[in-house]
Amino acid sequence: MSMGRRSRRLLAFLVPVVVLVAFIAVAQGLDGGEARVARARLVREGWSLTIPGSIADRLAEQGAPPTPRPAG
Repeated sequence: MSMGRRSRRLLAFLVPVVVLVAFIAVAQGLDGGEARVARARLVREGWSLTIPGSIADRLAEQGAPPTPRPAG
């Protein structure tokens, strides 16, 4: 868009707002699916996400070994 000298225009821009965040899970080349969570929930929970058990189940069905438990 061009504007001539001494011209006035109101410029409006849309700023994208993230409402939903999708986390895609891939482990050892296997598709674990995705977890979708509202951005508001992430903010409310301190940007912390617990991976749903359904993702671990889907990976296990495809032969992925379970994640080792931390020592201690």
